[in-house]
Amino acid sequence: MEALFHTNIKVTYEEYRKMCWTLRRKRFLLASLLVSGISTLIGIYFFASGSMETGIFFLVLAGLYPFLLWAILSHSMHKNYFSQKVPGDRTSHFEFYPDYMTFRTEVSQSEIRYDALYRIIETRTNLYLLLSVSQCLILKKEDCPEGLLTLLRQVKTQLT
Repeated sequence: MEALFHTNIKVTYEEYRKMCWTLRRKRFLLASLLVSGISTLIGIYFFASGSMETGIFFLVLAGLYPFLLWAILSHSMHKNYFSQKVPGDRTSHFEFYPDYMTFRTEVSQSEIRYDALYRIIETRTNLYLLLSVSQCLILKKEDCPEGLLTLLRQVKTQLT
C-alpha cells in the first residue's frame, strides 16, 4: 500500500527541549504555584508572629523555588538528551497511511496504529504524537505536506 504522506524531522536538542517544556508546563506551573504560595503564607505567618529571620527565609524560598525547579528540569532534559546511545540530531522519517503510520530512524522502525496513540498535542509550530505518557514523537508543522495536518487533527478528535 502506498503511503498518503511522507515527512522527515531532524530531532535537535532545541526541538527536544521544546517538546519537554510543552509536556511538563502544567505540572511545572502547578508545583511552582503550590510551593511558592505555601511558602509565602508561612513567611507571612512568621512575620506576624515576630520571627523575622524565619519569615524572610520562607519568602525568599517562595521567590526562588520556581527558578530552582526550572534549573533542575533543564538539567534533567539536557542529561536525558545527551545520554542517549543514539547520536543526537538524528533524522526521523514518517510515513502516514489511512489507519497507521510508520516511524523510522537509523536504528529502529515502528508501525503505530492511530488508535494506539495516547494523545496528540498541537502547538503553534509542532505536533507531538504521544505513544504513552513518557514516549513522544515530534512533527514540525512546517515540514508536513498539505493534508497531513487535517488527517492528524481527525485522529486527535477520535482519540478524545
